[in-house]
Amino acid sequence: MSISSYESISSFCGPSSTSYYNATQHFSKAFYVFACGINTIISISSTLGNILVLCAIRKCQSLHSPSKALLFSLAMTDLFVGIVVLPLFIAYHLTIILEMLNYYCVIAVSYTTTSRFVSSISLLTVVTISVERYIAFRLRLRYRAVVTFQPLVCYFAIRRGIRGHVIQIRQQQNHGRTTIANNIDLPHYRKTLRNMMWISGLLIACYMPFLLALFAMSILGRTDSTRFAVNFSGIALYLNSSLNPILYCWRIKDLRDRVMENCSRICNCLFRLNRSLTQNEITGNTTVLQLQRPGPGNEDI
Repeated sequence: MSISSYESISSFCGPSSTSYYNATQHFSKAFYVFACGINTIISISSTLGNILVLCAIRKCQSLHSPSKALLFSLAMTDLFVGIVVLPLFIAYHLTIILEMLNYYCVIAVSYTTTSRFVSSISLLTVVTISVERYIAFRLRLRYRAVVTFQPLVCYFAIRRGIRGHVIQIRQQQNHGRTTIANNIDLPHYRKTLRNMMWISGLLIACYMPFLLALFAMSILGRTDSTRFAVNFSGIALYLNSSLNPILYCWRIKDLRDRVMENCSRICNCLFRLNRSLTQNEITGNTTVLQLQRPGPGNEDI
């Protein structure tokens, strides 16, 4: 690589681009090959799983509109990880394996930008889901009447509901706890809260290695080891997008039934397509044999 190439890369990505690339060369390429393989599996599973979830959410009747919208948003974010972020992450590792410094900087910047954008949306969506579940628990019977799906993603509805009913909620808590307890499906709300805790807990568990790696880098500095840790902790970070569909199907029965129904339809379509192709192949072979068979007046004497 010429000096002018290094200078052009540094001017585009900053002076630390070449130092980052040189740091990656201190580690065995087998690690990057392993990372490409794992990320490919995560990308495929995340894409397929979230497509099935997105198709099933539309037919899921047990979810209230705001909950459905937030879950749909989180699944869309995970799908974006599978079809955009992870392929960029794989391409980033390939530039290191193949020593393609010309493409390293552009791909690294694209990957870093999209990764930060998607991570921010995921965290914001999970926080919004937590707030929405808290509002559902506080408003209880008034939740479905107050919190509805609006173009502003029910933000103003939630805010207006809190201001308008905070006094009534306190009065109900003080004077009508027995009546409310008899009329509210408390097990349902407890289940939704547990689902929210599972989603938040899984996200924290997958983000924790990356956060610890960043913390180590802030303490120890930008050494080769800390850069390596930050790079490979991304595998656990993106594993969240592949595990979320499994968690949804495990915790939400209606959604699980819809996903299984869609999978059954897909399998039936594939089976019919395979059977049709097999029959066409058999028919074609039979036609060829009939054409190759000599006629009654053309036998060899």
